[in-house]
Amino acid sequence: QDIDATTFLFRDALALRPQRHPDHPLSLYNLTQALNWRHCKKSTAADISEAAQLYHELLPLCQEGTYLCSIAAGNGVDNVIIGFNNLPKYGSDEGIHLRRIVLELCPLGHRLSHRALDELAQAFRVRFDQHGSIDDLRHEHTVSS
Repeated sequence: QDIDATTFLFRDALALRPQRHPDHPLSLYNLTQALNWRHCKKSTAADISEAAQLYHELLPLCQEGTYLCSIAAGNGVDNVIIGFNNLPKYGSDEGIHLRRIVLELCPLGHRLSHRALDELAQAFRVRFDQHGSIDDLRHEHTVSS
């Protein structure tokens, strides 16, 4: 119950701080943390998926060398990547799109980038198994090579 109320309040705070507001990045970060916490407590795929999308929006806004950048680019994003990578693989367009977003959260050489790349390749494999499109096999091979 408390986590739902907290998430609701952070979502409201974000709505009050549009993109040009100086505290918009902090509000994004707070909401990602609440969604990650709720995902850990309730194992909801929607929460960790939304957190990944919000991090994708947040990281380019973080100014290098700031405290927000250090906490957002550190354990915060790692927890979201790990949580998302532990979800079942979906071969839907949305599932593959979200796997690509998670992969983009891993800069070159990031310790979780290989796993995120493998998860994306597996999502293409799942879509191939469901629909039989040879393009999905090509994508899987390209991604996993």
